[in-house]
Amino acid sequence: GHGHDLAPFDIYHHDKVRGLRWPVVKKGNKWVETPWRNNAQYDPYVEKGREFDFYGNNGNALMMGDLDKPGAQKVDISHKAKIYFRPYASPVEKPDAKYDLWLCTGRVLEHWHSGTMTRRVPELHRAVPNAVCWIHPKDAEAKGLKRNDLVWVESRRGKVKVRLETGGRNRVPRGLIYVPWFDEGVLINKVTLDTTCPLSKETDYKKCAVKVYKA
Repeated sequence: GHGHDLAPFDIYHHDKVRGLRWPVVKKGNKWVETPWRNNAQYDPYVEKGREFDFYGNNGNALMMGDLDKPGAQKVDISHKAKIYFRPYASPVEKPDAKYDLWLCTGRVLEHWHSGTMTRRVPELHRAVPNAVCWIHPKDAEAKGLKRNDLVWVESRRGKVKVRLETGGRNRVPRGLIYVPWFDEGVLINKVTLDTTCPLSKETDYKKCAVKVYKA
């Protein structure tokens, strides 16, 4: 790409824009996002004549075949996707009869990680002052819950109290709730897993099994 491939600041804050997917390039007088990268129909950086182009791999080569045996060959993967086959590993924990929902944690647009910086910005704090628990309306209804109810989100490790949200921009699928981690008043990592991936050494804070009930 060129530069950072970002549109001017005001473009992102237009009333009709909910965020733009990178790269954002100018076509005529209009700034256009890239809904699907590496696809010639949408991505302006795909090489002419190619239907798909994984251009980030140019000039690289990978070993292929059984790497434990002699004779493994290096192959050029220019313009191709890098795919590693790995055996399936089931989640350490998943929903069951007692803890029937997936919890997914993450961020919101207005706040960065813990919120120690972004919550000091009045405009950002006013926009999203507190973390909420997004849940599918039908899941809420099945549990006798409604929007703005104060609920407990509980796992095998702990529980936190949070306000319920059934609408808004984060429309979650059935069977899953979403709680961001920026709010020190809603310490959602009290309920998350501390399991560590043996390969990446990364802790699995992103998902676990929980139940939700009225506080």
